[in-house]
Amino acid sequence: MNMERINLIPFKTIINDLVTVAAPVTIIQTLAKLLLLTLAFAMLSLGIIVNKYRVVLTIFLTTLFIETYQLLDNFIVSGYVYSEGGSRAIDIDEILLNTMAGLIGIVLFIIYKKLFLQNSLLKN
Repeated sequence: MNMERINLIPFKTIINDLVTVAAPVTIIQTLAKLLLLTLAFAMLSLGIIVNKYRVVLTIFLTTLFIETYQLLDNFIVSGYVYSEGGSRAIDIDEILLNTMAGLIGIVLFIIYKKLFLQNSLLKN
């Protein structure tokens, strides 16, 4: 496993991405964050999960699971040694950014609910 592909320092990748030109990987990761943002919005608007804290917890745990899976996958692919072999990066910033995207999705849902749902109830 390439130890350079593991980042456990919060905000290291975020700061690095802000000061460098956007690479294709950064663009793909940003689109993935938008997907999680819409996932949080959808869970609340469809009533799949009604508690906002559970939505954040669900997104946090899902992201944590994905990052843990990537770590184990790299470890297994590399033959259980710290060497080149795994191709996935493990990054604490992914967990932070995905959870923040979920929080933004919740805030957008609250705004949507106040602006559009209450106005439609007043018209009826």
